[in-house]
Amino acid sequence: MLALYRDAFGDMPEYAYARVRLGTCIPAVNAERPGQKACAVAVTIGAGTLETQADFHWNGCAWEARSSTSQDHLPFPDPKLAGPTPEE
Repeated sequence: MLALYRDAFGDMPEYAYARVRLGTCIPAVNAERPGQKACAVAVTIGAGTLETQADFHWNGCAWEARSSTSQDHLPFPDPKLAGPTPEE
């Protein structure tokens, strides 16, 4: 998921402390890969958190994320991402 942000904003040192949480997940609309899921995602970097959506698929070695085309089918804001961030 953070790869999407690296592509857009470059490789910032803050990414070392970033946390990603998944919220609601559904089968992706217009999936291009078998088993592709669309999820609401909260990305926390420093004191800021943003909520977005992404599609995920397994490439055989690791999970890959890409921009989602399923936004209209996911809740926003996602109640599963509301409230305090769970401690690690």
